[in-house]
Amino acid sequence: MIANAADKTWLDFRAFERQNRPTDLYRTGEVCNAGSFTCKRCGESIRLTKTDQIPACPACEGRKFF
Repeated sequence: MIANAADKTWLDFRAFERQNRPTDLYRTGEVCNAGSFTCKRCGESIRLTKTDQIPACPACEGRKFF
């Protein structure tokens, strides 16, 4: 029984790994280190000077950044 649970967990993990999702996409509210982020919608850049939550884009209220 435990072996079946371990196998299911492993299969779920492998399926998660195969999901096609960008690894460099950040969203409003995520906590990130200092750096620059570019709004995916309008191209506006925001800059965090310290570890903080990413705010919405000041230009278009976009919520996805790269």
